Amino acid sequence: MPYYLSKVQFEVSNDDGKVKKQSRTYVIEAVSVTDAETKVHQYLKNSTEPFEVKTVAESKIVDVI
Repeated sequence: MPYYLSKVQFEVSNDDGKVKKQSRTYVIEAVSVTDAETKVHQYLKNSTEPFEVKTVAESKIVDVI
C-alpha cells in the first residue's frame, strides 16, 4: 500500500487571542488520494482547532522501518 503526504492547515489561537494559521504534514498509508484524505479527516475529527486539508499527494516513501 502506498504512502501519501497530506498538508493540513490549522487555525490556532495564541495567548493574545489572535488566530494564527499553522501547517502540519502527515504521512498516511492508503490505497488512493481520496482514501488518504478520508483517513486524515477521521484522525482529526476530535480536533479542538478548526482545520482544512490543503493537499494530499502520493509520496516517494517506499517503506517505514
